[in-house]
Amino acid sequence: MMRRSSLTLAALLGILVFSFGCERPVSSASGEVSGGQAPAEGDGGFYAAPERRGTGDGRSPENAAGYLESAFWEGVREALEDGPRTVRLLPGRYTDDCLYLDRLGHAEHRLTVTGDPEGGTVFAGDDNWQLRLRGSRNIVLRHLHFRGEPANFALHIQSLGDLPARDILIEDCSFVDLLTTRYGALGTSRAVSDVTVRRCTFKRIGDSAHAHMAYNSHGPENLFFYENYFEDTPGDYLRFRNRTGYVEIVGNTFVSTEVTLNRPFIAAPLFNTEAPGTEKFPTRFHIADNVFRYAAWEQRSWDRAYAVTFSVYGHTPEAFDYHLSPDEVAVITGDDLRAARAELLARTGIDASQIHLYGNTFENAAARVVYGAFQRYGAPSRGWEGFIDISGLVSTVPPGTPESGPD
Repeated sequence: MMRRSSLTLAALLGILVFSFGCERPVSSASGEVSGGQAPAEGDGGFYAAPERRGTGDGRSPENAAGYLESAFWEGVREALEDGPRTVRLLPGRYTDDCLYLDRLGHAEHRLTVTGDPEGGTVFAGDDNWQLRLRGSRNIVLRHLHFRGEPANFALHIQSLGDLPARDILIEDCSFVDLLTTRYGALGTSRAVSDVTVRRCTFKRIGDSAHAHMAYNSHGPENLFFYENYFEDTPGDYLRFRNRTGYVEIVGNTFVSTEVTLNRPFIAAPLFNTEAPGTEKFPTRFHIADNVFRYAAWEQRSWDRAYAVTFSVYGHTPEAFDYHLSPDEVAVITGDDLRAARAELLARTGIDASQIHLYGNTFENAAARVVYGAFQRYGAPSRGWEGFIDISGLVSTVPPGTPESGPD
């Protein structure tokens, strides 16, 4: 039985303060150390281009370094010891190879990597990735535009060994017509924290349900999505898979222009291929002041036009019962809010009181928040499979605000 909640009006957000650290030089995807001089410190600004210009020392636009030259990035690393630095990627198409920024950053001095404010700095390579940050910190990526045919991700952020990646701001960038990407436009994975994506555009990503606009998996936490625009993907628009930490999604616009693309705008799926399962649900979400606009459609089955989904495919971890019984479904969809929340928490680990959903606009949505379970990979049935509406269980007030219960 489907139940929906009405929403309260919007509230305010905080802004992040960044602090970060580093170690070893960057290299091109081939692992080779390129030639070139280390950039001069000057006023803290360095220049790179798709190909080396002039002397290639990075002192000026006329003498920009090649963007894959490790000596150039090592010079940037050394300069960060003395203060904040800015690397300007000049207008052009960056297609030669994936740019790896490994173990780059400083705890106190921010590195800004910025492209052309007019949109001329375009990553358009066809490697597995176009830009990767691994074990890096305190970095701003601004005015970078991702096109072309990357195989896995356009931009990917992850830890490197025991070194986490953290305090990354992605601002005023775009990810458009990445139709061949296998997993997503943007990805975060493993020990990653405090990543903010602000005022970015994501349009037409992937050609199958495996591709997503932002794919966050296996441990990243403190993920913030502010004032972005998301339009059309056959996969999940924002995916949070397996033990992702706190997430804020505020002031964004999500649009599907075709019924076939009426996929979950925010999804937390689990894929447990063996028993007992190891993947667990994230449960702390702050979702406010967004527009969720689906293409007009006639009601159908499966997960079309469910705005926020929690779902499991496969087995259950020990201590939980992701595959509900009909009696448990009846409690969760019943009228006793306290009992419904307690049953959902006990069976799945999802604390609906920690999912704050308010001030949003929903157009043509079949349901706002749903839970689903499916017996894949040989998982046993307990008598129920499918989706149920849990919109009425989530909080409709900002975090820290007392609630009298959803309307």
